[in-house]
Amino acid sequence: MIDALLEKIKNGNPRALARLISKVEDESPELPEIIARIYPHLHSTLRVGFTGPPGAGKSSLVNKLLPLFKKRGHRIGVIAVDPTSPFTGGAILGDRIRMIDHQLDNDVFIRSMGTRGSLGGLAQRSRDVAKLLDYAGYDIILFETVGSGQVGSDISKSADAVAVVMVPEGGDFVQTMKAGIMELADIYVVNKSDRDGANHMVRSIQGMVELSVFETGWRPPTVCTQANADVGMDEFMQKLDEFIAYQKENGLFEKRRREQLIMEVGDILQDLLRRQVKSAFDTGAIEDVVLEKIIKHESDPYTAAHELLEHKTSL
Repeated sequence: MIDALLEKIKNGNPRALARLISKVEDESPELPEIIARIYPHLHSTLRVGFTGPPGAGKSSLVNKLLPLFKKRGHRIGVIAVDPTSPFTGGAILGDRIRMIDHQLDNDVFIRSMGTRGSLGGLAQRSRDVAKLLDYAGYDIILFETVGSGQVGSDISKSADAVAVVMVPEGGDFVQTMKAGIMELADIYVVNKSDRDGANHMVRSIQGMVELSVFETGWRPPTVCTQANADVGMDEFMQKLDEFIAYQKENGLFEKRRREQLIMEVGDILQDLLRRQVKSAFDTGAIEDVVLEKIIKHESDPYTAAHELLEHKTSL
């Protein structure tokens, strides 16, 4: 079945792509095999992330950037991550409504995903979905996610460039986000810049940048946009080009990719270990021996955890 779906994807069948993405989202047992099959055929797809507070206009911004990427001859995959309801597990998926103009475009594939409890804001499987989009021939991947303080940091694990999108009314919000997603930005975007307070917002961001130390030497620029009026899109594309060029010229692009791969393998290992431990608890293999020793104060949680890690093959 996987062979048939992969063949259809190569032939440009969007339904087959959607079916495999669903398998990724559902964490199908076939997921490792799917990734193993497509990985040798992946390319160096450019990945750009957009994050920021709710209502900043990230979806509208991405919607206006899509035609500019298309003019350059790119096929674009959009992974729009929506917060998941804690009650139903579903997501609002409002991004598809804002990008409805591109729903029938063969050069654009839009997939909305729920965070499904991921504290990092970016859905757990979005990286694997990006791989499928790469395999399907989309050479630009755009991630869009809600960022709030430090919980928006997962986007840096996936994107080659991160744009933090703000609005004029968020001037005071900058102060509370300095240690969060603000420091992840490669480009700052002040959207809805026709509103009062836009200049104050720009000055707040620029002041923060001036006082910050950047190890790579790149100082994130600030771009003012009005997505609904199609203002500032060309300037954003220019700054994105400049950033990618700077990264590649200074050997930072591949370094970032390597660091992301290390994080990805670490995340997979952590997930596998978590599942292994949970299974051992569910079957009583740990509870009957380890927890009883802790309850009797013959051991402690840290000692028990280290001992289990050392003997993890027995779980």
